Amino acid sequence: MMKTSIVSALMMLFVLVACDKKEPEPLSGSGGGMPVENPTDCGKEIIASTPVKVGETGIMLPVGTKICITKDEMEVRVELPAGYAFLTDQENGKTLPVIFSTYTCICSKAGSPCQVFYAEGLGFGCLQSSCSGSCTGKFTYMGYTVEKLMSTTDKAEFFGDPLVQRRIRKTCGIVETPTRRNANPEDMVYVKQEMMGLNYYLLLDKTSIPASMRSNELISSRALCECEGTKVCKLRTVSLRATQADERVIDIYFCDGGCNGCELTVD
Repeated sequence: MMKTSIVSALMMLFVLVACDKKEPEPLSGSGGGMPVENPTDCGKEIIASTPVKVGETGIMLPVGTKICITKDEMEVRVELPAGYAFLTDQENGKTLPVIFSTYTCICSKAGSPCQVFYAEGLGFGCLQSSCSGSCTGKFTYMGYTVEKLMSTTDKAEFFGDPLVQRRIRKTCGIVETPTRRNANPEDMVYVKQEMMGLNYYLLLDKTSIPASMRSNELISSRALCECEGTKVCKLRTVSLRATQADERVIDIYFCDGGCNGCELTVD
């Protein structure tokens, strides 16, 4: 009888524990991989209500940025709001939008980490008193250095940025982009490309598309920019400026307008 009572008590305890166990919370965020924070690591969490200055980097984090200062005050982890992305020094031909990054500080004398600090209205940076030399801070993402904070809402400004143009030029390789005046329209196609989640197109002769681009989506040169059957978005052009290392002027095309999902399509 006592054995039966003990077994019943153990089964009841198991049921209560199982019912009390919570399911893991789903990770939020998109693009760029890891979430900005593990809540148990954060000593202080902030959602920026005004732009936040980041030490000596020159970066101003926009309103809506999620900021986590770790309990040991050795890292600041951030998650950008929609419409922004970090440009890193990762050059792999297809750069994904990076919205997460970690700010850390290094001591010049000891070669070890310094503490970070955050002050309301001043932003965050390196705590110089935590180092016998000088502290310098930087943003990184998965080992790659963050070069710049980019707005992805203004496409003309985005594709006109020198760093973005340098990245696109490297992706284009030795491709030659003929002008419409010198080419047979029937031979011309738009070759779809992507940079940090934004689509752009190269207008190329379909008989001379580089091997590295032949698997990309090809669209007729007669295509127009449309959004859900409307004409609110237009096809725009930005020229990649010639450089000392590369004298080619390359035109890139993109759809732009007051509509989400504006794409180049054939009627």
